Parts: sequence; C-alpha cells; structure tokens
Amino acid sequence: MLNEPDLLQHVRSWAAEKAPGFGSAGVVLTVTEWPEGTGAVQLELDADTRIAEIMVWADGNAEITFVDVTAGEITPEHRDLRSEADLLDALSVMNTWTGAAAS
Repeated sequence: MLNEPDLLQHVRSWAAEKAPGFGSAGVVLTVTEWPEGTGAVQLELDADTRIAEIMVWADGNAEITFVDVTAGEITPEHRDLRSEADLLDALSVMNTWTGAAAS
C-alpha cells in the first residue's frame, strides 16, 4: 500500500499531467483540496452530459460518482485503493465514462 501522502500526491500529479488533454477535449477537470486534517482530494471530470467525480482519502478509501445528465442517472461506486495501479484504474474508468481522450 502507498504511504498516505503518496496516494493524494498521485491524484494531484495525474490531474496536472492530464489537464491540457482534457481541456482540448472539452472536458473540465477540477481538483479540490479538502481542509487540512481530512486528508482528502476530490477530482471531477465534467463532459457536459457525463460527469465523473472521485473523492480519495489518504487511507485509500475512494468514492466515485458517475452522472449521466441526459438520463438523470447517478451511479455511486466504492473502491479500496491499495496501490498506484488501483488509483490509475479508477481514473481510467472515469476517463472512459466521460468520453475524454486525454492521454
């Protein structure tokens, strides 16, 4: 398992690396840092009709929400992230859901 600060830093690094690609694909990427002491980072991908949001806590718990705006459907998913690969898989699923092609 990653050390607690490392998991959150991986979220931040991924977002910084992918932001230009998402912007050119018309997807808005937003990262929100939660107040000190909570150890959480929230990342949202907004592609007009589809939104994917993940809240990652330093202990590896993650809550993902997939929103289909057109259908009015919201699908929650819990993940227990134990490695960088687990995190990257979750982010990849979000990327696919929004239809973004950020590489």
